[in-house]
Amino acid sequence: MKEKLFIVRDGKTEVLAVKGSDSYTAEIEDLTDAVTLGHPPRMPLADSRANTAAILALFESARTGKPVLVQAFLFHVQKSQKTP
Repeated sequence: MKEKLFIVRDGKTEVLAVKGSDSYTAEIEDLTDAVTLGHPPRMPLADSRANTAAILALFESARTGKPVLVQAFLFHVQKSQKTP
């Protein structure tokens, strides 16, 4: 699968062709198997939280145009996943 990565710097867009993978589908299938078959998922919850925090930090950096620390978003992800 071919994917495109768009990099914008100083108003110029560079397009990179990258080999894509179906890793997200595989991750969802593994999670489904974990729930239905009762085994632990291959990706630990801590990794999922870290990925979510990194994505949120990327969005915030794109929104503000400034560097953002992932650790700040990791705290918010962990806090939002706690049950009352």
